[in-house]
Amino acid sequence: ENLADENVNKWEGQYSRNAAQFSFQRDEDLVVSDFYMTLSSLIPWIAPDSKYYGKSDDELYADLFARHLKPLPGIEARVDDFYLQHMAQRGWVAVHARGSDKVIESANLHKTNLLYFSFIDRIIELNPEIGVFLLTDAVDIHAEFSARYGERLITTPALRSDSSTGVHMQGHAGTTVGEEVLVDALLAARCD
Repeated sequence: ENLADENVNKWEGQYSRNAAQFSFQRDEDLVVSDFYMTLSSLIPWIAPDSKYYGKSDDELYADLFARHLKPLPGIEARVDDFYLQHMAQRGWVAVHARGSDKVIESANLHKTNLLYFSFIDRIIELNPEIGVFLLTDAVDIHAEFSARYGERLITTPALRSDSSTGVHMQGHAGTTVGEEVLVDALLAARCD
């Protein structure tokens, strides 16, 4: 009855902040959680007779992604259309630079983001025709990259934040934000 409600016992109350292990050995066919559970927290619980036993994080993620992450045809069409219209004619370097709410989690994020420029500039020096595909959630980062790389820069028309409040916390539809992230990630995977 409350599946679509936000923050039901997420931070406090019965079953709040449960680790993944509390979902084991349950009778339900499906358990829904709105609290993030890391894969690394599950690895110690994989039984020796499981086909997943002894696999690295990367191997487990690759298997999970291959089995469960299948973009809808509409998403694939958006990716194909954007790529054909804006990217197919040249090589690209993909750059993911975070801002907005991540500045709270990482005090040195701005310094980290500044380090990207020397790497990108070197890639451009070695590949003068290459374009820069930027994935970012921050208006200021988009502006900084745009000023530096001009016509060489491309981004999708995604929502971006001009504050330390993440796009996902600004009241936008979750499906919209999720689709934008997925489109950007799939385009980045096509970069050189």
